[in-house]
Amino acid sequence: MAAVTLNVYLPDYRAEVTLTLPDVLTSTEVSLLRMLIQGMGVSEIARRRCRSMKTVSYQKSQIYRKLGIRN
Repeated sequence: MAAVTLNVYLPDYRAEVTLTLPDVLTSTEVSLLRMLIQGMGVSEIARRRCRSMKTVSYQKSQIYRKLGIRN
């Protein structure tokens, strides 16, 4: 399985973080993960992506499941 490199800028810290993740996420999930890492909440992400909060929450739970994150 290949790896995916995710570069995320954290404006609050004025720093860029590079993460290497297993290639298990869809492009939509990677985009959503980037927003979560930047500190956006589910409601803000839903508004920006024109999706319901329930949809974004489900996608977030799928990301957590795929990456083995429990909390």
